[in-house]
This record gives sequence, structure tokens and C-alpha cells, in this order.
Amino acid sequence: MKEKMKSREWLYIIFIIILLQFIVQAAAWLYGGNSGALGYISFAGTVVSIILAVLAIVYSYIQSLSQQNSATQISSQVEKLMSVTERMDLSKNDLSLTLDHLKKVSEKIDITIDHQHQIKEQVESLTSEFNEIDFENLLGSDRMVRKYAAAQKNSDDYYDKPFSGGYVGLSYTCIFLYYAEKHKFEIGNVVSDFIMQVFSEFIDFEADSDRKSFFEFQEGNFVATYQLLASMDFIYLLGSGDDALFALNDKFKSACEEFIEFALSEDDEDDEDSTQLLKRIIECCQDF
Repeated sequence: MKEKMKSREWLYIIFIIILLQFIVQAAAWLYGGNSGALGYISFAGTVVSIILAVLAIVYSYIQSLSQQNSATQISSQVEKLMSVTERMDLSKNDLSLTLDHLKKVSEKIDITIDHQHQIKEQVESLTSEFNEIDFENLLGSDRMVRKYAAAQKNSDDYYDKPFSGGYVGLSYTCIFLYYAEKHKFEIGNVVSDFIMQVFSEFIDFEADSDRKSFFEFQEGNFVATYQLLASMDFIYLLGSGDDALFALNDKFKSACEEFIEFALSEDDEDDEDSTQLLKRIIECCQDF
């Protein structure tokens, strides 16, 4: 804040005013009767008035230009503010869309996590069902297959390898392929219409889940086996698709017949159950 004027300063101002007034009165008293001086004073007053008028006009024009520039600047600033406001609105809309998208992504992630939990539960359930089924008792032990493999140990027959290798699942599947070809089953129906029907003759599934699990096991085993044998030219597909028939290579067919003959002639007193099981499977295939 400005400081208040002191008494001394007020006295100076009053003195200056009195002095000016005295000078004016003295000049009026001295030259009051002189018409020339009055003319000069009048002319000087006129000139001063003109000069002041011109200065006022110039000052007004300058002030007008200044106000115009100020108005232009203010208008420009207002436009910038409006542009910023529009950008803020766009940013607000973009942010809102982004939040909605993030919300949807979050929901999809939650759904995916739920699906993963469901898949995990299904896998655990399927694993539990497989563990409850005694596949060794369903298929019999591998004593018969191992005995045949030992007998064929020194054989050079390439097409006898699926049996002489001593693999139980492979040997059983080859038997089913041999009889499925004889009965002219389509490749896509062998498991459901032939293999499962054969096992149903002497296996009593306690629950539908047991049958389903066993079917899936047999289907996976069968598909893997016939694709492997087909790639090695042991069997040939006579068409395309699941409704195609298939044929066995003559040498592979002879190897199947040799193994079947061995199994039917075998009488293993130490492993009578598995021997009889294999014979029953072959007999069911023959009588199908």
C-alpha cells in the first residue's frame, strides 16, 4: 500500500498553488490594460487548445488500436480455450471408451479363468475315472505277448514287428484291425461298432462313465496305431474320410494270422485268465 502524505508535503503543495495563483494574478494586473499581450495570450491559448485536441485525437486513435489488438488477443485466447475444451471432451470420451474396453477385457479374463478351472476339473475327473478302471484286468497281462515276442526274437520278418516287439496294446489293436478288415468295417466305425461290441460281450461296465472312458481310451489307441501302420504301408485306406474301407498288406495279414494261431494254441497254466481272455477276444472277433 502507498504511504500517506506527510504534513510537510501538504504544505509544499499548498505553497505551490498559492504561488501559481499569485503569478497569474500579478500577470493579469500588469498586462490587463495591454491589448497586444491579451492577443498573444489568446493566440497561445488557441494554439495550445489545437495541440491538445490533436494530442487527444492521436491518443484516442492509439487507444482504439490498442483495444482492438487486445480484443483480437482475447478472441484468440478464447478460441484456444474452446479448442482445449473440445480436446478435453475428446480425451474424456476416449478415456471412457478405454475404461469400457478394459472392463470388457477384465470380464473376458474372468470368463477365461472360469473356463480354465472347469477344464482343470474335467481333466481331474477324467483322470480319476481312468484311475478307477483296471485296464490290466480288462486287457489281460502281457505274458502271452511277451512269450510270442521271445519265440520270434530271431525272426527277420519286418511285418511281424508289431507282435514280436512285445507291446500288448499294439498286438491287441492289430488283431482288431485284422478282423475289422475281414468284416469290412469302415475305418471311422471300428471302435464304436466293433471293438466296443466285442468287449461288451464279456466286460460289465459298472457305470456309463466307465464305458465312456474306456471308449475314449480305445479310440485314441486305435487311431494312433492305424495311422502308424498306414504310414509304414502295413495297411491301406481305400478312400478318404471316416467312411473309407481299408485293407491289410498281405505280409502283415500273414503275421496277424500267425500270432492268432499261436494265441489259440497256447495253454498257459500259470496265466490261465489272461490266456483265456485273449482267446475269448479272438473268438468274439471271429464270431462277430
